[in-house]
Amino acid sequence: MVRRHRIDFNVIVDHCGWKTFLHSASEFVRQINNLSYITEFVCAIKKENITETLYKNLISLPCQYVEDVQAGDLHCHPADSKVSSVLMAIRKALEDNLPESPARELCILTTLARSDPPLIEDALKRVKFIREMELSGSDDPRRISYPSAEESLKHLLWLSDSDAVFDTALGLYDLHLAAIVALNAQRDPKEFLPFLQELERMPDFLMRYNIDLRLLRFEKALRHIISAGDAYYSDCMTLMKKNPQLFPLGLQLITEPTKRMSVLEAWGDYLTDEKCFEDAAITYLSCSSFEKALKSYRACGNWSGVLTVAGFLKRGKDEITHLAHEICEELQALGKPGEAAKIALQYCGDVNRAVNLLICARDWEEALRISFMHRMEDLVSDVKSASLECASMLISEYEEGLEKVGKYLARYLAVRQRRLLLAAKIKSEERSVDDLDDDVASEASSNFSGMSVYTKGTRKSYTASISSSATSKVRDSRRQRKRGKIRPGSPGEEMALVEHLKGMCLATGARHELRSLLVSLVMLGEDEAARKLQRTGENFQLSQMAAIKLAEDTVSNDSIDEYAHTLEYYTQKVRSEMQNSDTFSWRCQVFISP
Repeated sequence: MVRRHRIDFNVIVDHCGWKTFLHSASEFVRQINNLSYITEFVCAIKKENITETLYKNLISLPCQYVEDVQAGDLHCHPADSKVSSVLMAIRKALEDNLPESPARELCILTTLARSDPPLIEDALKRVKFIREMELSGSDDPRRISYPSAEESLKHLLWLSDSDAVFDTALGLYDLHLAAIVALNAQRDPKEFLPFLQELERMPDFLMRYNIDLRLLRFEKALRHIISAGDAYYSDCMTLMKKNPQLFPLGLQLITEPTKRMSVLEAWGDYLTDEKCFEDAAITYLSCSSFEKALKSYRACGNWSGVLTVAGFLKRGKDEITHLAHEICEELQALGKPGEAAKIALQYCGDVNRAVNLLICARDWEEALRISFMHRMEDLVSDVKSASLECASMLISEYEEGLEKVGKYLARYLAVRQRRLLLAAKIKSEERSVDDLDDDVASEASSNFSGMSVYTKGTRKSYTASISSSATSKVRDSRRQRKRGKIRPGSPGEEMALVEHLKGMCLATGARHELRSLLVSLVMLGEDEAARKLQRTGENFQLSQMAAIKLAEDTVSNDSIDEYAHTLEYYTQKVRSEMQNSDTFSWRCQVFISP
């Protein structure tokens, strides 16, 4: 009926879901029992579910997707493999239910060629089997149950791309089959015969290697070129260098120690070119290429690795000291004075420089420890002076920050209040417009409709529209360039103020440095300076967090309460809520006010 009325064959599969059809494929083949009709059905199968597209408004689905009931039997079928799964089921049903015949074989080849993706290799293997039966010259009675190899191949070429079939034949490493495919595909012998003849003259593994290269099957190519022998080791290395993903496989296949070292070094060179210096260094170490490992560690700033590898290289004491001085300067230039201090102390023996670097890193406790360990009172005095100077600077910064928080918050509340008043005014005006009587509305409508494309008003409004659009684009581009700045009166001022307040928070590193400074000041007997620093820092942090909390609360509200939405009220609220929070763990308990 479907065929007679020219209904899409997919309706047979899609009506109750293609997974359900898989269970009835055998019965379907038995009932049709016409290989011509089955071939026509196979060629019509497509990914699309026509009950949801072509026949969406014409078909009711009383049993749609009942495959859930039998899902346990279908776990091997991916959800998006309708074409392949249906054709596989048809192919199995043909083999199980219909006797062998040339028509059945051609129908099976059709199911392979029409799969998604096409199973051309499986189809060619069946053609190759038929051809071998013909070449054997035996009186096997099965020969009459198959079409000729030429007929099978022409049928496959009619269903598939000839280039894909030729490449697949090459991939089977059967040059004669590839030649037959090319001839039946009407290719010019001058195009393929020289190539196939050149391959035929090669040793087997080398032939396979060249075929794999042509088909971009690099893993197989590597396996075959390694199997070809030591004479082709340079080709093996070239292949891995051009395709670095092959290095792990190459190490797995190559067992000779010297060659493995060369592969590892080449891999390290590739990682270096990709600027993966840490991985490159480890790769060089595994092949004992210490000079390259040292350079890689130095390139990624791993001073510990550099000095360790220098030890493997048996560098002299003077060389290592010189290297340590260079690394120390590099780290200092990179803004890593704490790490530079370790090298200055441990490898250069320069205590003064180490303590000064620790002061730059604001690692006050370690600077004090090193100074006392070497019993250098002048360094202790330097640490004390620097810590007092730093405390004074931080107190000034926190006081200035506290003032800025107040200004930014006051401006935010003013902008927010103005925005809310403006919104209320617009809403009130809209309500007034809605209350206009019908006569006024009709008159306004008439006046508007009286304007035509020929009137000056229309031309002006059109010009104004273009001008407005152009101006808007320019404004948008300027806004993109100046994003992050607080521009008074701009549409983004409100959120810019909030983001700026959030950016003023004490970072984790700053809290750690502040704690170290407080402890050092106490150790040095500067309790008053420490107390003032903690009080100022705590006030700044509380105000900043309170301002953020206040801003977040008012953003979601349609009104601002001048009594409840104040910085003082929110500061007290945050103080009570966050008193024992990790955010304030930098404080010294001895200086906390009751």
